[in-house]
Amino acid sequence: MKTSGQSKSEAKALAKQLEIVGDAQVKISELQAKARKILEQSKLTFEKEKTQLELMRMRKLKELEIKKAKEIEVKRDGYLEQYHAYEFASLLIQLGIVLASVTLLTSIMWFAAGSIGLGLSGLAVLLGAYAKVHFLMALLH
Repeated sequence: MKTSGQSKSEAKALAKQLEIVGDAQVKISELQAKARKILEQSKLTFEKEKTQLELMRMRKLKELEIKKAKEIEVKRDGYLEQYHAYEFASLLIQLGIVLASVTLLTSIMWFAAGSIGLGLSGLAVLLGAYAKVHFLMALLH
């Protein structure tokens, strides 16, 4: 049988152990709160960085789209210059045909020479536009 002194010392030991367990639980609760706070901060930081990366990606895509659009505009301008050159070549050839018709009606050989000159000029402009000769394109503007 146990004496009352032993029971008191065991009770004190148990009380001390309960106090230690209680302190440990308080510390665990504090650590859990700190961990939650750190987790929330990390989550906010992650979301912020994710948003920044998405904005950077969107800016990069926009820059690429603008670059591509400018390249397309340059091509378009080149095709427009070519179109005008083709129109001018067509005009010269048609005028040559008209002068050839006038030559047939009047029998004046100067009209024939003009017709040949306009036809050859139209052909030269047509070939120059097809070959994209910049000198010719500059003259037409």
